[in-house]
Amino acid sequence: MIPKFKIFTGSSLIFTIRCFLWKLPSNHEIYVEYDRSFKNITLSNLIKILDSFKICDFKNSFIEHCVPKHYFPDDDESSFPLFQQKFLRSVSCLLLSRNSICENCSKFEKKEMQLVKKKAYNLSLPAKPNVPIKSTSTDRIKLAMQSFRIENKELKRKLKNFSKKFQQILLL
Repeated sequence: MIPKFKIFTGSSLIFTIRCFLWKLPSNHEIYVEYDRSFKNITLSNLIKILDSFKICDFKNSFIEHCVPKHYFPDDDESSFPLFQQKFLRSVSCLLLSRNSICENCSKFEKKEMQLVKKKAYNLSLPAKPNVPIKSTSTDRIKLAMQSFRIENKELKRKLKNFSKKFQQILLL
């Protein structure tokens, strides 16, 4: 079991905060507001402020952050040697936030949602004629084939009409 918060300080009274072994980024509001120094805040007030924050619970990101869970000898599920909870965080995650998701992660989430929508939109479009088949999804290839078949059918119908008109002109 590890502590939720660790506060490190040096002889200059500058503090560093770690939450479940994850170091808070230097641009976190706690550091900015109190200039990272115990000259500007007391330890008890800092602990109260830390308790008022929530741990960012963003699920879609790139860095794994594993936190060991409590070990209970009587519990069968916790008998695994490395029973832990895994969080996935963005590189710029603030870790502690007043909301359930920090603002850096919410910005990241919006960008990810836009990319997902764009990708879904691109998958609904037919593939272009000369794209490599290996790197193209089967759905896009099917859509391209359907559009080519419809276009081919329309061109054949127009060609048939033109040939009938041409035959009529030749017979006159």
